[in-house]
Amino acid sequence: MAELVDALDLGSSAARCESSSLSSPTTLVNHMHALLLQKNTLLFDLDGTLVDSVRDIAPALNIALSEHGFAKLNIDQVRAMIGRGSTKLVELAIESDHPSGLKLSNAVHQRFIEAYGQNVSEHTQILTGVPEFLVAMKAAGKRMACVTNKPEALAVQLLDHLQLSSFFETVIGGDTAKFKKPDPAPLFLALERMGSSSADALMFGDSIYDLQAAESAGMPCFVISGGYNQGQEVILSAPNHRFDRYAELLS
Repeated sequence: MAELVDALDLGSSAARCESSSLSSPTTLVNHMHALLLQKNTLLFDLDGTLVDSVRDIAPALNIALSEHGFAKLNIDQVRAMIGRGSTKLVELAIESDHPSGLKLSNAVHQRFIEAYGQNVSEHTQILTGVPEFLVAMKAAGKRMACVTNKPEALAVQLLDHLQLSSFFETVIGGDTAKFKKPDPAPLFLALERMGSSSADALMFGDSIYDLQAAESAGMPCFVISGGYNQGQEVILSAPNHRFDRYAELLS
């Protein structure tokens, strides 16, 4: 525990690092360390950022699709559709097979939510380094919230099952605020609940929607590679705030 917390003692040289000079991996890491040191409120996306959940999402989606006469999807197809909330996920899945079937999207969505809720964490994996990172942040006095486009009840259920709930002061789901990410409304709601502000906040995400929401909310966004972003590598959109493993942020 002490070693993890000590890793946050970054020193004044890192704190003075300017983004305009991020030409090497070492400089990039120092810059991110400086931002992490400065910000006291951390907002985390869930799917693709803290956990890899597609192996539970895909089977539930396929149950809903097949029961309503639509073709099942493979893991990679579903992975490319995750990120904009469960309603959009269902719509994209239906459109990939039969666009005219969107009139059934409400029924398919309801069945998906039911099926997913029954097996929300059976095959879901916490990303490497996440528990250690959250422990270190909590020990360092950081305040944390989960801001996801997943329905709030399912997000809370998943965090509970994975024993991650205790790290977060609040959970904002895709149905909690008036709008989902990339709108900044969910981020502002989290900050309001925590009595914090954008100036003191940092977002962690894996998709362009997290980046756009953070930018609109006036805060930086650290982007982890390999998440859910319609099959595209989102770190190309965040060259100065990218990382591959959480351990990098504690080294």
